[in-house]
Amino acid sequence: HPRSVEAKYWLAESEYGAANYRAALKQYQAIADKQGHARREEGMYGVGWSNYRLNDYNKAITAFERLVATYPSGKFSFDARLRLGDSYFYLKDYRKAAGVYRAVVRLFPKKEETDYAYYQLAQSYFRMNDHEQATQQFTSLITTVPKSALADDAQYALGWIQFQKKQYEEAIKEFQKLSAMYPESELIPRTLYSLGDAYYNLKRFTSAEESYREVLRRFPKSTYVFDAINGLQYCLVAQGKQDDAIAVIDSYIKENSGSQAAEQLSLKKGDLLYGQKQFERAATAYREFVERYPQSIQRATALYWLAKSLDELNKISEAAAAYEQAASTKSASEKIVANALIDAISLYLKEKNYQQAFIAIGKAEKELGASEWAPEVAYLKATVFWENGALEEAKNQFEFVASRYGSTIQADKARVGLAKIHLRNQEYTNAQMLTHKVATSRIDEVGAEAQYLSGVTYSESKEWQSAITAFLRMRYVFPSHETWLAKAYLGLGAAYEEIRNLPKAREAYQNALKLRSEGETGDEATRRLKNLERF
Repeated sequence: HPRSVEAKYWLAESEYGAANYRAALKQYQAIADKQGHARREEGMYGVGWSNYRLNDYNKAITAFERLVATYPSGKFSFDARLRLGDSYFYLKDYRKAAGVYRAVVRLFPKKEETDYAYYQLAQSYFRMNDHEQATQQFTSLITTVPKSALADDAQYALGWIQFQKKQYEEAIKEFQKLSAMYPESELIPRTLYSLGDAYYNLKRFTSAEESYREVLRRFPKSTYVFDAINGLQYCLVAQGKQDDAIAVIDSYIKENSGSQAAEQLSLKKGDLLYGQKQFERAATAYREFVERYPQSIQRATALYWLAKSLDELNKISEAAAAYEQAASTKSASEKIVANALIDAISLYLKEKNYQQAFIAIGKAEKELGASEWAPEVAYLKATVFWENGALEEAKNQFEFVASRYGSTIQADKARVGLAKIHLRNQEYTNAQMLTHKVATSRIDEVGAEAQYLSGVTYSESKEWQSAITAFLRMRYVFPSHETWLAKAYLGLGAAYEEIRNLPKAREAYQNALKLRSEGETGDEATRRLKNLERF
């Protein structure tokens, strides 16, 4: 039909307008293939834009380059070149993007929309870390098109380049220019916040404080409020004004109680107090958050840190209840559920409340059985059996963990647990095999405990020279794990006493005292040294 191409064009336009870019592309391509047709230029332009909208930038590049080559002075020449530059930019080929934008600036110097080409040219140089050229192009935008909607963005970028170069004094000057030249810019809150950061990095805390406070005073609904209060708190803490940092949060919440930032800051207050080890006040802050924002997606987080605060205050039953409440909150992430239940189980173990520990383990197995925390839950279950004196169940569970979870830390902790059971049953060969496996494959605390138990196993079987070697290995392989090293020195001293090497025994006990002058280990070392005075 003589008007079929015209019909395809309007069909393509309709599909494009409905965001059906793939369907539009098919129709535009059919038009673009029609040599000499009046709609061919529109068809080629539509092919480029459809591919661009489909994020197929390589095909968009091909289409826009073909359009520009075919119609170098056509009605879409300017925009096609811009989109060609954008396509290279999104492919992170910033050198080619810069070449295209530079050509646009040269070919269309008086076109009002050239400001975008200047801006993108500067951004391309910035992405290539050519800060000198980026600065030059941002400046060109401001001087060439002073009324551009992008002029304030360019001015901010000039400040940000200096900030990135750690030239904070220069950054401050550029940010101050933006505030003076574009007082109504939407970038003013961000600029004031960045000014605060620049002053802070120069340790000019009073000036930084003023900038951050201006964000709060002038733009209390801005997305930069939370960051500004963070910066303000760092300033106040740096000046020794910790209480003022809390007061800033309280004041903002009071004046902007319904804002999203107020909710975030209410939680932040607890975090700040917890970080300052003011656990009683932190617990109060977290409780207030839970009561004030019962539907918050951060409710589980607040409950978890309430539990941590109570734990620090040694309010064990309250802490355990808060952990379980956090884990059962609908909005709780898997990480919160895992940490809360695991911490609750650990508290119940500490209190020897094995019944509640098993109940919490049951919940954890149900919620976390297929997760990355499953090995830890399985190991804790074995630990509860062990501490409750259910040795056969503990042995079976430790064996399950060691077998099921291979080379994980929980598997090695389970092997240490099995070694303790074998040691209790005087099955020294089995105990030694397990401790050797762990101690020679790890250099962390689990490895240190295994190495210590290796020495204990040799001592129990009265293989004194092997015990001495095992305990001495602690000093060379695990010197930073002082709790186990101090215990090893006690074992080493006892082994030396057995072979009548009393000077070495005395030296070992003295080394134990250097590491632990107080507590059970220190007391035992002191007692043994006194016993040696008789000889």
